[in-house]
Amino acid sequence: MLDLCVNRVENGFFSNFLCDLEVGQTVQFHGPHGFFTLRQPLTDGIFIATGTGIAPILGFVQHLFPETGEDRSGGRNIWLVYGTRHDTEIYYQKYLEKVAAERHNFHYLPTLSRPQEEWEGLRGYVQDHVARLLDNRDPQNPAAPVPTTAEGTGFDIHAYICGLNNMVSANRDRLKERGWHRKQIIFERYD
Repeated sequence: MLDLCVNRVENGFFSNFLCDLEVGQTVQFHGPHGFFTLRQPLTDGIFIATGTGIAPILGFVQHLFPETGEDRSGGRNIWLVYGTRHDTEIYYQKYLEKVAAERHNFHYLPTLSRPQEEWEGLRGYVQDHVARLLDNRDPQNPAAPVPTTAEGTGFDIHAYICGLNNMVSANRDRLKERGWHRKQIIFERYD
């Protein structure tokens, strides 16, 4: 089974092609392709996504925390900072809340940039919440991320970022300013 997370984009070739398919119509494709994959050995991770950029991140979460079978997270702490404009645009919310409720090492932080008044969650942009997550690190709290620079071949934490170029660039820049090595920052942008 294959799930797709697609927003129709004005004049977008592929999004319009997919959205215009009739039920039961078939499509041929090949892959997967690309380098946006979990790095080994697995480290603590900060997953950062906006909009449909959640799609590959969802795959990471499903792989690390399967509903049945062995947990593949190795006890590593994983934070997902997921942003969108409105609460109606939060994809996979119930599933991600369920994983966070069941797994002590998965932390789900949805944020809205244009919330309605009644929204009780985080507000603003993902890069601001990633910065706060790093700034508010409590050395007595093992669930807090430990940003480090490269030493030898290993890293203590990786950031995986997927979304529009402006968000990806903003997060990459902020992490680099904090001394993160470029190999700690894995990203995929789609505009």
